[in-house]
Amino acid sequence: MPKLSKKLLLIPVVLILVLLILLVVRSLSGRRDQGGQEGKELVWWGSTMDESLAVFLIEQYSKDHPDIKITYIIKPEDDYRERLTNAFAKGNGPDIFRFHNTWVPMFKKDLDPMPGGVMTAEDFTKTFYQVASNDLSSGSGMFGIPLEFDNLALFVNEDLFTLNGVAVPEIWDDFRSIVPRFVVRDNRNRIQQSAVALGETENVDHWQEFVATLMLQNGVRLSNPVGTNAGDVFTYFNTFQSKERVWDTTLPRSTEYFAQGRLAMYFGPTWRAMQIKNLNPDLKFKVVPVPQLPTDVLVERPTATYSVYWVEGVWKQSQSKRAAWDFLKFISSKETLDKLYSKALSEGHFVSPPSRVDMGDDYINNPYFGVAIQQARYSQTWYLADATNDGPTGINTQLNTLFKEALKRGSIGNLPKEIAKVLSQYGLNPQK
Repeated sequence: MPKLSKKLLLIPVVLILVLLILLVVRSLSGRRDQGGQEGKELVWWGSTMDESLAVFLIEQYSKDHPDIKITYIIKPEDDYRERLTNAFAKGNGPDIFRFHNTWVPMFKKDLDPMPGGVMTAEDFTKTFYQVASNDLSSGSGMFGIPLEFDNLALFVNEDLFTLNGVAVPEIWDDFRSIVPRFVVRDNRNRIQQSAVALGETENVDHWQEFVATLMLQNGVRLSNPVGTNAGDVFTYFNTFQSKERVWDTTLPRSTEYFAQGRLAMYFGPTWRAMQIKNLNPDLKFKVVPVPQLPTDVLVERPTATYSVYWVEGVWKQSQSKRAAWDFLKFISSKETLDKLYSKALSEGHFVSPPSRVDMGDDYINNPYFGVAIQQARYSQTWYLADATNDGPTGINTQLNTLFKEALKRGSIGNLPKEIAKVLSQYGLNPQK
């Protein structure tokens, strides 16, 4: 019997190895296909965007991506941040989630940095307002994409201003000087109409942003509020209760009181305008820039207002990150946001101005939120913010409590040290 050559003997072995390799590759390919299939189902959590607007965005995206299923789940606002935290801890978080611009330190380990293929950091800074670039920047990408942008503005009751024959104030000295003109009391000295809701914190919406704005204008570093300039802000705020006595805790919340037509001036982000309009369609009011401190050749004061807004982010552990980022890139495009805002404004939704710089000219003359766009170039932010519902352990709630206590006692006291303790919980340096 003839002997087979060694080369011929190797052929079956090689064939077997090739077949094994093909089986492994096919198995891995199948797993990738299976993972890709899973990646075509996205879950998106939010608490502040109206469900109909979210569904509209999903429908727009689905026109060219029919194979991707996106489910928007709106969560209760009062414990939204805690729900997110618990979901991530259990490993079943949403692929996409909305978070407040002040929440980055709390979710830094859960946020997926935006891939450069979606948008580079340089392109991001050209596309969105500078405050968003500052808030969302990380060492390896941006932590999310904002669809909106907002900042603190001054709302004025036009009828009351006309009746009292006063001009809208542009500096704080003028602001305080007109306050007594608007206060009306009954025969028991109870406030029936007031100038502004300041001097208290219990029933004053957005006192946090107001105090932060004055500190920024007065050159105070919010993370370390020390010195006369910081104390002056506290004194100014408390003056409206201790001397002017224009507000007390028996009155309705400031937003409601302004909507009733009984408050001459109100401070809030511009999204509040649509809410006020819905509460009282007959109220004649306008939204103007926040007053500033006077500047002269000897003392230069920074122009500033305070920014608050929400952002869409991607969970770092999501199995569908590529699809999630593609969706966020699509819904933040100018074309899609134009459609979204056309729908939102025509239907009277509570919305902040669009986040894109290239949409500014289209909305700068909007009677309600055009002011936020006007103030965008000098808008700043920090972790002092109202109505984020971040829970008792949240950075906003903790800092709000510290500032509230300091305002109540009328002095800075140990506030800087207490702030440092809160910031250190999230790895933040109070000296920055």
